[in-house]
Amino acid sequence: MVEYPLCSTSAAPVGTAIDTDSNHTHIRMRDPALCRCVTHVWAVASGLGLGQMCSDVPEDQTLTLTCPGSAVIDAITFASFGTPTGSCGVGFVVNKTCNAANTSAVVEKLCIGKSTCSIDVSRKTFKQDPCFGVRKVLAVEATCKVPQGAPVFQYKVTVPVGSIADVVVPTFGMTSVTVAESGVPVWENGAYKPGPTGITGAVAANADIRVTIGSGTYVFTVGGTRTVPIDQPM
Repeated sequence: MVEYPLCSTSAAPVGTAIDTDSNHTHIRMRDPALCRCVTHVWAVASGLGLGQMCSDVPEDQTLTLTCPGSAVIDAITFASFGTPTGSCGVGFVVNKTCNAANTSAVVEKLCIGKSTCSIDVSRKTFKQDPCFGVRKVLAVEATCKVPQGAPVFQYKVTVPVGSIADVVVPTFGMTSVTVAESGVPVWENGAYKPGPTGITGAVAANADIRVTIGSGTYVFTVGGTRTVPIDQPM
């Protein structure tokens, strides 16, 4: 395969930088003089592995948990409606003398699998008062995770009129990789899928997928099955 000149990826990345070396996320222009005319910005989804979040809210207020990007609430690792000790900075401990035993079950039912959830911190929500006459709080620790198969990487690139370029997108070591342009697959089940206008081919290139495009603006997304969190070293 012909290796066309590499265009610098000087455009500032949006999101979490994973790898900016010459082996990933770059464009090779068949006319190197046109590199200056190429624009490209890429973004990696936040919370690709497990991301911890924490909140504690007094009684008669609303506790809200929100995951970043396309992530959803994956697990509730601590929950107590009562008078737990500690803080979000150091962690919480249940106070056995004032704790609604069903707190975790209630929070899981309201939040698991959602990108955001809101909980009314009240005796009505938990259907009990673990310590009558005492001001209580709801403390929750949770993890977020991007679902398997959800797009984890986005790359927007504009190629000038009359030009041809090879765009290299990373797979992050995933299997069952799908590369889509504006939602339409161009690489799936290990092979190129013709479809979107301006895209003439795609091939596997080591741990990446190389897509050949003509002039225009394209938005590529990459998804697949992850064997390790993307924010861990491969």
